[in-house]
Amino acid sequence: MMFRANILFAAFACVALGSAVPGEVLGARSGRDLDAGLQHTVSDSRVVNGTPSVNKRAITSYTVDFAARTGLSDITISRCSKNANYTTGFLDMQIDATCGLEFYYKYKIVTGKIEALMKVPTGDGVVTGISMYGQNGDEIDIEVQGINTKQMVDMYYYKNTAGLTPPNPIVAPNSADLSADFHTYGIELLTNSINWYLDGVLVQTVSKTDAATYPTLAGDFPMIGLYTTSRFGDDVGTPDYTGGPKHAYIKWAKFTHY
Repeated sequence: MMFRANILFAAFACVALGSAVPGEVLGARSGRDLDAGLQHTVSDSRVVNGTPSVNKRAITSYTVDFAARTGLSDITISRCSKNANYTTGFLDMQIDATCGLEFYYKYKIVTGKIEALMKVPTGDGVVTGISMYGQNGDEIDIEVQGINTKQMVDMYYYKNTAGLTPPNPIVAPNSADLSADFHTYGIELLTNSINWYLDGVLVQTVSKTDAATYPTLAGDFPMIGLYTTSRFGDDVGTPDYTGGPKHAYIKWAKFTHY
């Protein structure tokens, strides 16, 4: 992912009241490699306008339950709050021609895990992202591209340098269409390894071989969002919103501190 606009932050609790933040104003990056497109930049609005809280918390695991609307104070919308809509049993995350919803967990995860139970959208030009993003350019990602929802793409960066070239696609078991139902996605950052999970199953591990090339500080901002060609270029196709916004549905997000 690559962010270039400064976005004012809005508290997540305000979403139900219809509060909005400015839309995305992002430059297309047609022709760039996808591994570069997956990456955030140090000019990201979260670095400019947001600071992660201390990592020490009273308990180990925190769940934001969108059905029960509990835990909402633990997250902040960083982009496009107008496209967050509560419905029965989940949060309807939307992306349209103006912007896509993104939120982040307020607390730094030094070592730990981010998980989310989501149903992702299908269609060209739409990407669902689950990430850990560090202010120094460290980053760990899961992306599900609407152009191919039978796989998720794993990636990490250390100080803005791609650690997997090209990014690693993980095909869903039995080539299942991930957009057809809810699935649990997870990223785990440990002292000496990174783990990626799909439906609770470990699907990839990268072990630390050199501290200089390991994303130790990726846990500053654990986040979830919907993105499009304005960040990924033409590699993911051209979005079509003539039928309305694209939707991702999320039942819960869980943040665990080790």
